[in-house]
Amino acid sequence: MKEYLRKHTSILCEKIGTRHIGSEGEKKAAAYVYSQFREMGYLPALEEFSAPGWSYGKYSFTSLDTGKDFPCFPCYYSNPCDIKGKLKIVNAGSPGELDNFKVKGEICFYTGETDSGSPFGRNAVAEKLDRMGASAMVIISSYQDTVNTKIVRTPHLKKLAVICISGNTALKLSRHLDDAFHLKVNAKNFAARPANVIARLDPSGPGSRGKRILIGAHYDSAPGTSSAIDNATGVALLLELARRFKKEKTDFSIDFVSFGGHEFGGAGKGQYTSGSYAFVMKHRAQLKKYSFAAIFDGLGAPYAKSRACSGRSQKIRNYLLKNPRGMAVGDYLGMSDDRVFHEHGVPTLFFSSQFALNQIHSPNDIIARISFENLAQSFENIFETIKHIPK
Repeated sequence: MKEYLRKHTSILCEKIGTRHIGSEGEKKAAAYVYSQFREMGYLPALEEFSAPGWSYGKYSFTSLDTGKDFPCFPCYYSNPCDIKGKLKIVNAGSPGELDNFKVKGEICFYTGETDSGSPFGRNAVAEKLDRMGASAMVIISSYQDTVNTKIVRTPHLKKLAVICISGNTALKLSRHLDDAFHLKVNAKNFAARPANVIARLDPSGPGSRGKRILIGAHYDSAPGTSSAIDNATGVALLLELARRFKKEKTDFSIDFVSFGGHEFGGAGKGQYTSGSYAFVMKHRAQLKKYSFAAIFDGLGAPYAKSRACSGRSQKIRNYLLKNPRGMAVGDYLGMSDDRVFHEHGVPTLFFSSQFALNQIHSPNDIIARISFENLAQSFENIFETIKHIPK
């Protein structure tokens, strides 16, 4: 099992690479998942939906006084720019505090709060700077040694360019705040048509009563990263569970869904991940048929203990508490594609890792950080849990 999981993860991370919305990698990843379902004997389907796409090319952030280059990365949905000027320090803590600053035409070095939680506050700051006429926003990563490529991720910017720098780069930049800079970003926003990849397994055992579950994992990535833990490992688990359940006699149906468009978290009024939101909207009439939706995201980290979090079902929670299978059991978190199902009345299971050193949405989320021993054990634990949990 370990080698099967490694193969899928390697193809997604090393052969395909970055898989953000609108990229060639995204299309190749969807095609790979589709081909794997076909090889297993499924009749998969592609369900396209609309989402904001983005592409990027060369970028640079250079001191005109010293010629020194400062490592950076354009944030998801940054606009292009080619501008020169001094930095305007903006240390506002909220969009409302931006009214105290004159930012029109400025390269704004935003030094406000940049925690690694929800991006919506940072999106709001970027959108306000855009409306105020700022030319660019430089923001500090949530990581000391690398960038977070979607620390800001809003496609609603008209002209603003946004780049991220690491904490270490920010410290070096503090000695050049009187310099003039040249900021250049080659990027493009456009309408895209990602797809969810779906394979359905009908009951093969006796006693079927129309029970159905969903097993899902997103295949797309943040830009500029191979996204191993987030979420190539989840796709690997999804594919191998599809293979294993194909050989089992079950009294329930399974919808295996690999979601596109996850890393744009702005779909619908609930600001959902777009692929799972598109699936729920298209299949609203059948949601009540699902006993639960099981979602994988962020599994396979070294030293990590897997966790299983449940929502909307005391029966499922009680089962997990009695049969943890080495996993930590928790309450609903709403951190991934499980949220849209939960908020539309479907009981959920969310499987992930408890690991503080994950650097998701960064170039450091690479296959070398995966423990395939942990991932293979997670596979067995998850398979037994899904097979035997009350439906």
